[in-house]
Amino acid sequence: MATDRHGNVYEADYNGYVNQYFQGVNSVIAHCSVTSSYVSGVTVDSNNDVFVVYNAGPSGQGQIAEYAGGLQGCNKTVLGVSLLYQGTMAIDKRRSGRRRSR
Repeated sequence: MATDRHGNVYEADYNGYVNQYFQGVNSVIAHCSVTSSYVSGVTVDSNNDVFVVYNAGPSGQGQIAEYAGGLQGCNKTVLGVSLLYQGTMAIDKRRSGRRRSR
């Protein structure tokens, strides 16, 4: 689950969908099918871009889809990454632009 800067709630479900709810309202206002498998994580950045991590099928590998500007229209772009193990995700909201060495 994630929230955007307006307080709207985004829910990833195990039926392959991501759902959006208005703050304080218990009905879906946007609903997009991501995959025929399950969705394991969702996050939203400061531009209202929604990122969803999901199971890409029988291989069990995960992928990340981006809904630029939100779920309206359900227009997704599958990002060019493949995850061995998918799970939840988060956006770094510090936006400092500095790289850190480890």
